[in-house]
Amino acid sequence: MTATPAIIHPAQAAAAKTGAKASPANAADRATAAAIRGEAGGKLASFYAGTNFEPVWSVKGRMGPSARKLIGYIEDARLDGLDPDRYKPDALRAAVAAADRGGAEKRAQADIALSRAFARYVADMRKARDVGMTFAGKGLKPSRPADDAVLRVATMRRLGAYMDEMGWMSPHYVRMREALRAAEARGRTARRWRCCA
Repeated sequence: MTATPAIIHPAQAAAAKTGAKASPANAADRATAAAIRGEAGGKLASFYAGTNFEPVWSVKGRMGPSARKLIGYIEDARLDGLDPDRYKPDALRAAVAAADRGGAEKRAQADIALSRAFARYVADMRKARDVGMTFAGKGLKPSRPADDAVLRVATMRRLGAYMDEMGWMSPHYVRMREALRAAEARGRTARRWRCCA
């Protein structure tokens, strides 16, 4: 992966025009942002601070479809050669359910957990694997992207589209992943047919 260019979050871009930091548009998102401010730490705190602690995965007090899309990718992480358990999909699903039932604190906890899982998942997918490839120079070997950089890229444009297209990977990768999923589904169907015929 090449060096990440300077990226401006939409909230930051809007704020830059007025000379002030943007704030979430509605009361539920403002309450979630206040809770995120108290909960986020490390590089995630750096990312959220750049967006005025605006939630990434919830809108108007409800967890959005991108949260469920991420959990779906994580549950299928074996297609990426990764262990789904590393990203705790059951805990994420429980956090999203709790966020939809609870208030700002629960939404903040779910938002941060999803952001952390997303950053780890993307970084693991983008990590150079030892497949016998030799790089001509150290600078050519892809490096593990930082959590805050992963999140900045994801929120640079509409998160839903980025998630739908697996924007952190090549379109060729996405097509191969879907082909593998289809082949696995055909294999399961064939095994069921042989066992029950």
